[in-house]
Amino acid sequence: MTDLIDLCLALPSPTATATTTIPGFDWSAVHKASWGLFWTRVRPCRGGLFSLAESCDRDSVPVFLLPIFEDGQAVDLVAWRPGKPSRWRRLRGDADMLGADQAFDADFMRQPLKVYSTPQDWLVAGGGGCCPLTDAALLRLVRAESLVVDTKHLGERFESAFRSTWPEVLMEVKTSRGRAAA
Repeated sequence: MTDLIDLCLALPSPTATATTTIPGFDWSAVHKASWGLFWTRVRPCRGGLFSLAESCDRDSVPVFLLPIFEDGQAVDLVAWRPGKPSRWRRLRGDADMLGADQAFDADFMRQPLKVYSTPQDWLVAGGGGCCPLTDAALLRLVRAESLVVDTKHLGERFESAFRSTWPEVLMEVKTSRGRAAA
């Protein structure tokens, strides 16, 4: 979507802002992972979405903004606040995973898939693997050969999501008198 790329290109890059620092954040990894990470202000909206805001908007918050690509096309944007990488929002809600192409490739090749818990962690790691942005994205990974998660919390989210997709198994065992035993 050209409009998303044009929108991002009009924003300042955080690498050009000397005051933008995050402990443990390797800016060189950003350039390996994607074509750009941006710095702007957004207004949080319902449903985990955001809208772009003017700098004078009192309800806006400063965020990092990253395009989400699928099949080589920018399909959405994800934003998170500096210092709060585990809480993000999307512009449109059209994409639910960073690295969806890598997730598909790992599934197709029957290889382990590295899964990151936040967009920031995914960037710091160089953009390999994927970062599910919704619970629906977790469920899309149920067919993976194996998942290598970066945090215990993410592993627990997967266990919870996958458990809900498995059918409940009830066993009814008949006794010699023909009654069901629990």
